[in-house]
Amino acid sequence: MVNEIKRKESEFRKEVILKAAERVFGRKPYEKASLKDISKESGICLQSIYNLFGSKKSLYKSMLLFRISEFRKNLDSALKEKKDALSILKKWTEVFFETMKDYPQFFPVFLKEKFNFEWEMETPLFSGLKNFFEEEEKRLVQLLRKAQAEKFFKRIPVQYLKLLFFAFVQSKMEYHFRYRKCFEVKKCVEEIFCELLKGLKP
Repeated sequence: MVNEIKRKESEFRKEVILKAAERVFGRKPYEKASLKDISKESGICLQSIYNLFGSKKSLYKSMLLFRISEFRKNLDSALKEKKDALSILKKWTEVFFETMKDYPQFFPVFLKEKFNFEWEMETPLFSGLKNFFEEEEKRLVQLLRKAQAEKFFKRIPVQYLKLLFFAFVQSKMEYHFRYRKCFEVKKCVEEIFCELLKGLKP
């Protein structure tokens, strides 16, 4: 019983630290952020952070995988239903928005790591995130190919279509995060696809 209570307390402290790390790394580059900053942000002593994570690099990796695993879990659950490709793409976008909506500080960190992956740049976490980005890119490309086969999008190179698609998603999210305090996810998703389909319908 005592061990279970300690385990739950440790998990709670970890989550508090991870969310504080999202806010700190969202404001500062990795090189300038420190565990002292995260200790101050979380209200948890520096030694406890070292005990739980060991290093800044390990904490950074845990922070990213914490939020990404939530996105993947929600996405896997949401995409179980068999629907047309456009509906599935809308659901993908909706889950992405929902994951980022409550944690806007994480969004620029995610974009930075995504950029590093696409341009094969070395980062503190490149190897840890590579599998995730490769698998999600593969899933997205398959959905876009299916959408082309179902005549929702023009027959243009699928990698180009992928870049266009994510540019619409990223732009809409950046607009709301930077210039508005809140937004309706479903409305944003419909706006994205309305604008996207105007230029890419066959």
